[in-house]
Amino acid sequence: MDGKLTPEALRRELQDVYDGDHPQASAARERITQAYAALEAELVVDEHLLEERARLIAVIPECDVHGACVPHAIEWVENAIKAEADKQIAVEALEEIASFQFSLPVASDIARQALTRIEEG
Repeated sequence: MDGKLTPEALRRELQDVYDGDHPQASAARERITQAYAALEAELVVDEHLLEERARLIAVIPECDVHGACVPHAIEWVENAIKAEADKQIAVEALEEIASFQFSLPVASDIARQALTRIEEG
């Protein structure tokens, strides 16, 4: 066998377990127990991933076409990260402009006002 426990192989091994005269019944029981434990562990991970996915989808606006849509959620997160980076670039530029000593103080004031609006959200 190639190491995978197919349904047919599992049926054969279950038959071996219940066949009292079979010399490898104990080994078959152990293999089935291990396969079951591995499936249980995989199920726990799968359930956790589905819960995390549901939490993520719940906080992101739905896709106009599909509703709760993973590709849309990925795009939304990527855009949010880019927007935050763009906001940081704008803040840094406005801070620098606000620090300049313009001949017209109003230019620094405008930069400070824009910076305040960005920081307040």
